[in-house]
Amino acid sequence: MGTVRLKLLIGIGLWGWAAVAAAQTERFLARVQPVDPTNPNQRRESTQVTIEVFCFCITHMQVEPCTKDIRMVEEAALKPDPCPEGQAPGPNVRCGHTLALHNPTNPYQAPSAFDVVGYLQDARQPTRRTFILPQVPREHSPYGVGKYLFTYQAGQVTGDILLEGRASEPEPRHFFLSRAEHPGGCDVVSDDRQICWSRARISIEYTHLQEVPPPSEEMRDTATGRFPYVRCGDSRECRLDQDSAYPNPRDNNDPRHAHPTVHWADPTFRETLIRCLAWAWLLRCSEGPPAGQVVPVGLALLDISLPRGGLLDIGRDWSSRPGHFRHRRGTDADLDDASLAGRCAGQGWYQVLWRRPSPNEPSMGEQCGLTYPIKRTGPDYNHVCPGRNNRCF
Repeated sequence: MGTVRLKLLIGIGLWGWAAVAAAQTERFLARVQPVDPTNPNQRRESTQVTIEVFCFCITHMQVEPCTKDIRMVEEAALKPDPCPEGQAPGPNVRCGHTLALHNPTNPYQAPSAFDVVGYLQDARQPTRRTFILPQVPREHSPYGVGKYLFTYQAGQVTGDILLEGRASEPEPRHFFLSRAEHPGGCDVVSDDRQICWSRARISIEYTHLQEVPPPSEEMRDTATGRFPYVRCGDSRECRLDQDSAYPNPRDNNDPRHAHPTVHWADPTFRETLIRCLAWAWLLRCSEGPPAGQVVPVGLALLDISLPRGGLLDIGRDWSSRPGHFRHRRGTDADLDDASLAGRCAGQGWYQVLWRRPSPNEPSMGEQCGLTYPIKRTGPDYNHVCPGRNNRCF
């Protein structure tokens, strides 16, 4: 997406003298994608923001640039994927990280915090990574009177980054105004009009991901209650007759419940899973006669990606190199061992998914345009992704 230039105007105009606290709504600045360390071709996403600070001058009776300070302040905690008030994870609810049981709770305290949540830079320290940029006195401002420019570099986690700007002590006989008094005013103004706060929001996300839907009742086998596929939020509770995508993240303080909604996928990959691979699996593994009744054996889908993608730290520790290192863009899925039933019971993932019937015939996974990655520990046969020859696209 490249660099985005935006302006946040603080303190413009003259409408009355009463101290006014403006509405506490942050201003939306930009939407960028998270850093994906698995994609060597990705350019690091950044948002370049210019803050211009203006006051009203009583002496000249006009709007003038303010000449003192701007400070960017770390928010108390990152709020990635916030759930709507009182709403639990469920179908098409784009939230999850907030309910996760992370340790530490605040990602800014993680050992690799800059890689996780991103960082700020400005011209005075172009190579240093920081969460707080110090105030810029007028005589040292490299940007011109009243201007301050900084860059936010995205990290690996998705969500909303909140930035707070602070301007204080304007020149004598100058004062700040609120947003209620002018659209370009401060979000909050002190009673003496000498301090101005404004808040801005940057969203880090993949916007195109869609949730893998629950199997419809029309798909359920009436005799056995089974589906061609199910979603499992917890491998211990994975059953082929029950879609259980949303475990309670607070149950028993269980680290495996760190993220309560993990079945969001790239739309093309989503269709590949439920339209091609699930039905191919059903045909291959379902048990048929001689008992007379065919017992369907469907596909059990484990983790894919979070609703907005990005870092999926199954160790709930904000690690920048988690066990699910690839599950970031909705193009990787894990399959549960519950799928290895019926005629596929006792077989391994390679035999069912990847063994070719003959040298010239594709395997089940290859028929659907899928492959599996090879990790440092060896082939990951129950991990599927679009690609070929063990190279995920």
